[in-house]
Amino acid sequence: MEQRGSHGGFPVYLIKVREGNDEKVHYFGDIEAVAAFKEADPDLFRTETELRERGEKTKNQTRRAVEADLHLESKVIGELLGKLTKKGLAVDHYDAQDKPLFELIEGEGERMTVTPLFSIPEVLSGVKAVGKKGIQMTRFKGLGEMDAKELFETTMNPVRRKLLRIELTDAVEAEEMFTRLMGEEVEPRRQFNRGQCAERAQPGCVIYIILS
Repeated sequence: MEQRGSHGGFPVYLIKVREGNDEKVHYFGDIEAVAAFKEADPDLFRTETELRERGEKTKNQTRRAVEADLHLESKVIGELLGKLTKKGLAVDHYDAQDKPLFELIEGEGERMTVTPLFSIPEVLSGVKAVGKKGIQMTRFKGLGEMDAKELFETTMNPVRRKLLRIELTDAVEAEEMFTRLMGEEVEPRRQFNRGQCAERAQPGCVIYIILS
């Protein structure tokens, strides 16, 4: 955001210069400015082959430059800022302001609390904080990591649990399912479990699969 030009546009080119362990980033608004930068310091952009051909040493060549095109990124950011503007918000509102921009109201009557929010990012963090009140979140890699009480309350309680029986009679399909659920890749198994439980809206659901 700090690199916006006087007309409000974003830079469309970037050149990252590394000198030893130090790195500096230069932003440019047009290709002419990039060309002028390269012309002023051409050695930054020479390859090791070119340096050898010129008879220059490359072993101690610690200055290097990398160029990147930011046209796509600048376009996306500009579109997002346009949407914010239509909602009456400014890009400066992402940084903390001297006065509150919003108020987060929780509860009613005498128990109502008002939390001032000084930037847009504070809206999300504030809502999340309210939503987590009174909730304990625990993560386990598997049921074997739970103690007996946690396992009963979350999974094995006969009053709340729901057992689903799935029969697979197709050998090829059965093999694909077995690989998905028992294979080394975690993501396919996670997607399957989430899809099954989300579809049935049953927390801690247990799925038994019978491979025939």
